[in-house]
Amino acid sequence: EMNYAAYTSFSKDWGHWSFKLGLRTEYTDITGNSLSTNTDNVSDYIKYFPSFYLMHQFNDNNQLYLSYNKRIYRPRYSDLNPFKYFLNDNTYRIGDPNLKPQIDDVFTLGYTFNKNYTFELYYRQENDPTLEITFQDNDTNQIKYINTNIDNNISYGLDFTTYTQVINRYNIYVLSSVFYNKNQFFALESNNELITNEKWSLYAQVINYFSFLKDKSLTADVSYLFQA
Repeated sequence: EMNYAAYTSFSKDWGHWSFKLGLRTEYTDITGNSLSTNTDNVSDYIKYFPSFYLMHQFNDNNQLYLSYNKRIYRPRYSDLNPFKYFLNDNTYRIGDPNLKPQIDDVFTLGYTFNKNYTFELYYRQENDPTLEITFQDNDTNQIKYINTNIDNNISYGLDFTTYTQVINRYNIYVLSSVFYNKNQFFALESNNELITNEKWSLYAQVINYFSFLKDKSLTADVSYLFQA
């Protein structure tokens, strides 16, 4: 796999505003060769990845920003490998050499106040994401994991993060996210039925950092993680 890229960007600051615009262009050339089957899998594509960032600084402690990014996530080699990899006598994993890269469009609206507290509203659309789907073959008594591209995956939500000092020698980091996630895929062995999964969920993480002794050479961390 060969990747060639070109970048260009423009930025400008004026008053309490900051602006940045960018474009990355990538050309990818992929060749896969199977010696045992004497076949080649060849593909190439060109993709464009614009980015945009706008920020307004109200004062030293508070700012509002809006951003957009297009990103690419290429399939791993194990996802492309078309040969059966047996996990045990009745279970195997198989890849697809024709997998497409995942292309994400991400929009973010954020606000930071008091320097330490940030809220972010985001919307993310993943196009052609790779998903490992499980199938059970009752005739052969086998379970197989197949890597395939699904149509899309959409998520949006509200994130809150902070890292701040509570008292001397005690800092706390908090990350919480309320989000909605929806994806659609075709059940390949169930009449190619279009399946939709969607759910609201909650993710929360709290890490407490404690330091002791005058030189702060003794530390302790206490963390809590919750995922609905």
